Amino acid sequence: MKYFKYDSNSLRYIRVNPLKMILKYTVLPAFFITVLMSWNGLDNVEIERIGEEERIIILRENGKFTKEKLIDEITRMNFRFPHIVLAQAEIESGHFKSPIFKENNNMFGMREARVRANLARGTRRNHAYYDTWKESLYDYGLYYSRYLSTLKTEEEYYQYINEVYAEAPDYGSLVKKKAAENRKYFE
Repeated sequence: MKYFKYDSNSLRYIRVNPLKMILKYTVLPAFFITVLMSWNGLDNVEIERIGEEERIIILRENGKFTKEKLIDEITRMNFRFPHIVLAQAEIESGHFKSPIFKENNNMFGMREARVRANLARGTRRNHAYYDTWKESLYDYGLYYSRYLSTLKTEEEYYQYINEVYAEAPDYGSLVKKKAAENRKYFE
């Protein structure tokens, strides 16, 4: 059997020796980890395994929504105008209290997309629903990359969301006012 590895420098696959691969990725790392643990007196440490219930509790607590977690995630995703994204989330979700947000994990009032990639699990209450609030944000990120990423100025952004995204005629001005308050979170 022949083994190949992708070489990003030459942009092609090159043949590799399977014995070298095994040594490089399994035997040598295991050896160094063992040596380091014994040097640090960690060779007698027992690893405690958590049960399924504890794992579910940890995942549930970690996935709980807070505005601070949302701000961190928006920052991590590197939106061009993060204060506007946060303003939209706050307005569309009724400051994270609306039934669409609570039941569907949908903080942007998104409908299930039919012509672009999306993360919606389906439609409920005439809006897309998601397993987690983060999936709603990531889906907005997909929407953003498809339709908003080429906008250069905040005014273009407000104009777009007022004409295309929203149903309310004063939506752009509402978002603009809220976004001005949100700048402090992203400075």
